[in-house]
Amino acid sequence: MKPISVHALNGYVKALFDRDFRLQDITVRGEISNYRPHPSGHMYFTLKDEKAAVNAIMFASYAKKLPFRAENGMKVIAHCHVSVYEKTGVYQLYIDAMQEDGLGDLAVKYEELKLKLLKEGLFDEAHKKPIPRFPKNIAVLSAKQSAALQDVLRTIKQRFPSVPIYIFPIPVQGKDAYKHIIAMLKAVDKARPSTILLCRGGGSIEDLWNFNEEELVRCIYQLQTPIITGVGHETDTTLVDFVSDLRAATPTAAAVASVPDAKELSNNVLMKKKRLHALMSYQLENKKTILQHVLNSYVFKNPGYLYENELLHLAHNRDALGHLGEKLITDRQDSLQRNKQKLIQLSHDFINNNNSIIQNKKAALQLQMTRYTKNEKYRLARNSDNLQTFIQDYLKEERHHYLASVTKLDLVSPLKILNRGYSIVLKNNQVIEQASQLSSGDHVAIEFADGRKKAIIG
Repeated sequence: MKPISVHALNGYVKALFDRDFRLQDITVRGEISNYRPHPSGHMYFTLKDEKAAVNAIMFASYAKKLPFRAENGMKVIAHCHVSVYEKTGVYQLYIDAMQEDGLGDLAVKYEELKLKLLKEGLFDEAHKKPIPRFPKNIAVLSAKQSAALQDVLRTIKQRFPSVPIYIFPIPVQGKDAYKHIIAMLKAVDKARPSTILLCRGGGSIEDLWNFNEEELVRCIYQLQTPIITGVGHETDTTLVDFVSDLRAATPTAAAVASVPDAKELSNNVLMKKKRLHALMSYQLENKKTILQHVLNSYVFKNPGYLYENELLHLAHNRDALGHLGEKLITDRQDSLQRNKQKLIQLSHDFINNNNSIIQNKKAALQLQMTRYTKNEKYRLARNSDNLQTFIQDYLKEERHHYLASVTKLDLVSPLKILNRGYSIVLKNNQVIEQASQLSSGDHVAIEFADGRKKAIIG
């Protein structure tokens, strides 16, 4: 027999299917599994029962008419025709209508276990641990050499290449695979990595069922290390996603959530560095302007202005006090002299008019005059002493204020700075602050504490 091509064989088988009228109008009951909606609107999934499974497709024109949302584990009754996809030689159902027929056994078991664990509080946000922003190391649990593992490693290396990654291979499907996952999680948790990533690619509800096992969920709840789960595709949600500290839609998304973007961090640091440099430059220029304003003020150019008014005021007060003291002494002496003349005149008048008793009163009057003169001299001397003390105290206080003012001025005086060994370089009577302001051959003046010298820049 002449050999034929694979394409011809598939075409022949497809023709056999298409000519069988019983396969062109058929209704099939089964459970949806491995559901994969396409962005175009087409629906790809598997219909299965306890003993077998078959691929199925529902094109967008029919899918948009569905009165319900298709999900994994849903039991349905589908109207379709059967044909062969020539490119792969796989026969499949082409569904044009579908109605619900209840949930599948695994879906029911999933919902019952989810509700039980939810009531126990295993999914509460209060129990979730924060994911370290800058992990010191990361432990990745995934199938060895799987596409999911390669995506995770590539993503982490692209985003944060400095973080060490430790890979722990695990079985991700098959009977009792979850027991091996539990044992590995407990061992890794004792090593205390910064973050654990539990990852697996997409699959049917049967393929992912190990990640719905109650024992694995409780193990993750008891972990001391923060854990991120990235199990299946975006439409897949397992019970470990509810109990983990962070659920990512895919393994790649889990890798993104586990580390920061080093390039983004570097750009942020660079931007903040530029802002800080601009701010420092602004502050420096502002302070230079203030300093230049102070250096150009009259206080530094003519420091004597600060205390010359105080000197004039002090001299005026000293002169006024001197005149006041002299006037007080003169007035008191004049008053004493007038009283003395009055007493002498009264004495003469009394003697002339009362010559008979003058002798009796003369002694007493002389005694009184002596006492009065003595008292007046004593009071005048005491007043003079008090006045001299007041003048000395006032002059001492004014001198203290004067010296304090001179001391304050001396503290801010440029001459004080010059006395410590510093000097001021002037060019055309302008202060030179930076070497870049001078050129070779420039004539400058250098101000020292004891004088000024001229110089030529070499």
